Amino acid sequence: SPTPKPSAAPTTLPSFSPSVSPTPKPSAAPTAAPGLEDPTVRRDHVTSLLQAHLPLNTDALNWIADVDTWQPESSATAADQEWIDRYALHILYDATIGDSWNNQGWFGTTSVCSGWYGIICDSQKRVLEIDLHSNNLAGTLPTELGLLAKMGDLWISQASTSGPIPSEIGALTDLSSISLSDTSLTGFPTELCAMPNLVYLSLRNSPIGVYLPWQYIGQMTNLVNFRMQQTQLTGDLPSHIGLMTSLQELRVYENSGLSYSIPTEIGNMQALQVFSAYSNTHTGTIPTEIGRLTNLVEFDIDQNQITGDLPSHIGRMASLRAFYAGGQQSYYSYLWGTIPTEIGEMTSLTDLYLYNNGFFGTIPAQIVNIAGLQEFHIYGNNLSGEIPVLPSFSTSCGSGSNCCRMESNQFCSTTNGLDRGCSVQDQFTDYCTP
Repeated sequence: SPTPKPSAAPTTLPSFSPSVSPTPKPSAAPTAAPGLEDPTVRRDHVTSLLQAHLPLNTDALNWIADVDTWQPESSATAADQEWIDRYALHILYDATIGDSWNNQGWFGTTSVCSGWYGIICDSQKRVLEIDLHSNNLAGTLPTELGLLAKMGDLWISQASTSGPIPSEIGALTDLSSISLSDTSLTGFPTELCAMPNLVYLSLRNSPIGVYLPWQYIGQMTNLVNFRMQQTQLTGDLPSHIGLMTSLQELRVYENSGLSYSIPTEIGNMQALQVFSAYSNTHTGTIPTEIGRLTNLVEFDIDQNQITGDLPSHIGRMASLRAFYAGGQQSYYSYLWGTIPTEIGEMTSLTDLYLYNNGFFGTIPAQIVNIAGLQEFHIYGNNLSGEIPVLPSFSTSCGSGSNCCRMESNQFCSTTNGLDRGCSVQDQFTDYCTP
């Protein structure tokens, strides 16, 4: 039989109609990720910035994470560098016994650029200068100073800090001046010699000691002012100093172990204005090459063991105002010969010290050309003849006075000396009368 026809009645509709309302929103917002106000996040963030400098200082890291409430004003790379500077300064504070500083004002909620004593920043809020001189610092200088990558000036002088100067300072290529004077710091890291922008370096009156790495110091061709007096140096001034052609001041006085002769290469240092090497144990002669130092204002080799003639080349130093070459009575080594007539060409001279040497002959008449002479010390020689007409001097030779001393010589007459206020000799003898 045929297949039955389908039923004409449609399938019944579903018993429930679809909902017309949307699904309700969740009852609560999702939890936000923790920010830098969270101690763990702060710790992790600073740790990540300092991965190249492990191991990290635990005290400084704990302070940043758990105590410090400062927040950077931006989240840019510059802010990351602020974290690094802040970390390094905390370590400096702890390492130098910051709780005993005369002036403090560090920490709190402010940026290191806002009221931290001795700190100056650039426009990017990076540490540009640390000046903590005479602030009762003690302890040691930390290696983390090398993290202050934009620092241009470091002044931690007149302090009780001790231990080695950290070599990491040598990585600070923007550093232009360093003063670590009047401390108990030791050593001279060779890394300081590779700092391209360093123009001022003072380690005065600190026990740096022993030999300096002069073969590297000669590379400091941009250095302008080098102060190493009273630092217990030993050895000599080698020829390498002649490479320091930008140097204007070289002060190495009162280093009793600094001996040997002054190198002839000093003549290459034509920017030199001050050479001060008194109270060392230099020997040898005064090199004639000093005549090339036409910008020299002060030349001081007082109280050494230098011998030989006073070279006539000194007359070329027309800018010279002070020439100190007094001898030591306790030694039998001294300058000798006649005083060159070219001394009269040094018309800018105000101070001339040639005492306790072996000069003989007369005082050159050309000395009258030095109209501004204020200090004239030639006592303790074998000078003779007539005394030229000199400028007027004070009759008192106190500190800072206008003083002339000529005693212990063999002059024919004291007239021109006494009339001008000079100390000539207590009991005059006319050495020119048989």
